[in-house]
Amino acid sequence: QPSANMTDNFSVECKLLGKMDKTYILVLCFSVFLNNVNNVSLEVLTEKTTISSTGLSQHPTECGRVQKESLPNITNTEFGFPWFVAIYRKYGDEGWEYVCGGTLISPHIVLTAAHCVVDIVAKKKISASEFKVALGKLYKEWDREEPYAQKINVREIAVPDFQQLLETDFKLDMGLLDLDKSIEINSKVMFACIDWEQSFAPTHGVFGYLTRWNSDEKAQTPDLETVKLTYYNKEKCKENLPPNFLRFLANTKFCAGSAGVPVFIRASSGSGFSVVNENGQHTVIGVLSVAMKGQNSYGLFTNITDLILLNWMTEQKKKLDTFHNDKN
Repeated sequence: QPSANMTDNFSVECKLLGKMDKTYILVLCFSVFLNNVNNVSLEVLTEKTTISSTGLSQHPTECGRVQKESLPNITNTEFGFPWFVAIYRKYGDEGWEYVCGGTLISPHIVLTAAHCVVDIVAKKKISASEFKVALGKLYKEWDREEPYAQKINVREIAVPDFQQLLETDFKLDMGLLDLDKSIEINSKVMFACIDWEQSFAPTHGVFGYLTRWNSDEKAQTPDLETVKLTYYNKEKCKENLPPNFLRFLANTKFCAGSAGVPVFIRASSGSGFSVVNENGQHTVIGVLSVAMKGQNSYGLFTNITDLILLNWMTEQKKKLDTFHNDKN
């Protein structure tokens, strides 16, 4: 086993008999850090990818990183936003059909919209076995062979209180998919950051990004695209929303849009709206819930920085992480 560097502040323990490629390093911080909390651990995957942490509030070092050449207005992302998740559902004997977008927020958790994974008529969650997800894809078709695609089963679905979800016009329109296994982190597949500590408050006029499939069935380019949208405050949003959309503008929603850019595209619900922090990392702050048709349309996003929703998501993540940690 190779030796590991060590200082008076922390020690590093290498695992798996010295095999360094894609192995884990356990970093143990001594009491000088974090107000004398002893042995706070940070488990890091080699190749500079942070996998999980305990007791640390900062973003993992590599979450939310994009290829710098891929900051588009409207263009194919070419893996520039590698946390985009395509969610597919199987209907009877038919093949897998794309139904919604999503965002990878940990190696095994996907954030999406609740209405993508519930049966409104039956008032229940759809079985997790009816869904699969794909990452690292540039084309929508499930069966298309792509060199970097990862296709994974969904193990569990979590949504907020179902009855309240229906009674409040999907005010709590967000859900989590727990994958059957953790995805392989690489340059084509990465998870986005989440502001777990509520350190960022978006303001009117801030730019963000939404990744979804291109609606042009005849396009010769890959299907995946990213659009740059503007975050609007409630007042601006109310001025531009038709009356029948105002009922969806709850405290847990925010607006985003851009002149000449249609937010509404079939099955684009569930995709994440991300903003860039001072470190150049993308933090997802919203999930596309409902959108108007038209070139100058607005989309309504479930605001996952809302305290109630963030607390729910934090609690669910702890449960799902515990399952995967116990399994390993």
